[in-house]
Amino acid sequence: MSSCSQEQETEDFIIIQNEKLPLGYLIDTLSKNLPKTIDKNTRWVSVGRGVEKKSIVYNYLVTSMGKEEFFESGSHMLKEEQTRLLLNYYCTQPSYIILRENNIKLEHNYSGKNNKYIYSIFTENSDCSEEGIAQ
Repeated sequence: MSSCSQEQETEDFIIIQNEKLPLGYLIDTLSKNLPKTIDKNTRWVSVGRGVEKKSIVYNYLVTSMGKEEFFESGSHMLKEEQTRLLLNYYCTQPSYIILRENNIKLEHNYSGKNNKYIYSIFTENSDCSEEGIAQ
């Protein structure tokens, strides 16, 4: 029984429509629709709990290239573009209101077609200042 109590003490909660729910509920809900093709080069493969409190990790697969090709091709500029896009999306999209209202941090991890880690992008509420949002 003590392990169950410990889980409850460490569980993060979110508020959705005045109802207090475990963060795991949101993760499970998002996971039901995965994997999901985002664009011709990217597949959203999984969602999990982040290391930090009130954080979620989105895992993506870049289907068009591996880690080595990514750096050799100069496509590392893609990370800069993705950072602006994800920041703008996190800060402005209605579907992210729950995340913003509950101060949920997102970690977007990208791996190449060979499943080797390429890079991460982080978004959170403090990024949503006027200066932080990419126009």
